[in-house]
Amino acid sequence: MSKSKSIATLVIHAGDQVDRGNNAIFPPITTASSFIQPNLGEEGEFCYSRCSNPTRYAYETALAELEGGIYATATASGMAATALVLELLPKDSHVLVMKGVYGGT
Repeated sequence: MSKSKSIATLVIHAGDQVDRGNNAIFPPITTASSFIQPNLGEEGEFCYSRCSNPTRYAYETALAELEGGIYATATASGMAATALVLELLPKDSHVLVMKGVYGGT
């Protein structure tokens, strides 16, 4: 039987926090918008920051582990998150929201 990690340990070590370039304890904030690809027509681990980047990946993997999940997805805004959820729902789905939900939603 494995001993589960305390929340304090999880908060510090959750997710994939490896800095492959510099071996830093925490990954740096990546501001690049585009990434070098291995070959023409072949995508590397990251291709364009709006899709994914090392900083976002570190955040998503940490969030998934902290929440006890397998995956997490970060979006650029609340409206992007709303659009993503609505795109995932089948036609004629019903959505329940609280009374004070953002008006644009």
